[in-house]
Order: sequence, then C-alpha cells, then structure tokens
Amino acid sequence: MRDLPQDFVIVLDSTGLKVTNRGEWIRKKHRKKPRKRWVKLHVALDMNSWQVINIADSGYDTHALFRYMHANGIEPCVKVRSNAEVSGNTLRDRVVRAYKKGKSAWKRANRYGKRWFVESYFLCLSDGLASM
Repeated sequence: MRDLPQDFVIVLDSTGLKVTNRGEWIRKKHRKKPRKRWVKLHVALDMNSWQVINIADSGYDTHALFRYMHANGIEPCVKVRSNAEVSGNTLRDRVVRAYKKGKSAWKRANRYGKRWFVESYFLCLSDGLASM
C-alpha cells in the first residue's frame, strides 16, 4: 500500500460483476435455472488522486469496521442499515444517532454524495471489460 498523507478522504462503493456467460444460450434453450455467476467487488478510491486505495471483501456497516476506525482515529462516513440500533459501539452509535436524527442532514454533513467518484471508476472498469 502506498504512503498516504495524514489528512485524506476515501470513497468506497461496491458493484456486482458478471463473471461469465458460458453456457447461457443452452440454459435458455432448455429452460434450466441459471446459476448466478456474479462477484461482488468493493473498491476504495482516494478522492483527491483518484487512485485505488484498497479492495475490500466485506460489508461496511459492521461493528469490527467501526471499532477499527475508532481505534485508528478515522472519521467514518459509512451509511448504516435502516434498522440499525445503538449497541454499545461508541463510534457506530454516534453515526446511528446522527443518521436517525435526519438522513439528508447526515448525508450533506458527510458529503455522502461523493460516492459517484467510485461509480465513475466502475463505469470505466465495465467499459474496459466490455471491450475485451
């Protein structure tokens, strides 16, 4: 992993990628139930340099992630689940309370709309894969 400045912002999102369509025509012809051939890809980008920071393999609203961010002084901008409850995890509980107080206000305060940076990355990735 490259050296990062002390104060930086990353954006994180995920998408599903179709792995293969081999045999799809035969499955349609014989009306066989298709097996899903998807992989979920999680990508984090440095918002200033547009460089990929990390590829994760788990969801974001987890107690372990919030404990890690709390221990390392990282300010979260993780959208919690709609049914999230205060549970004794200091940092996550603060986000849950703010989110329940007003979703729109929380999103504006945390610049949550900047996820489009990662969505642009996925668009470029899918265009590249389609041309292969």
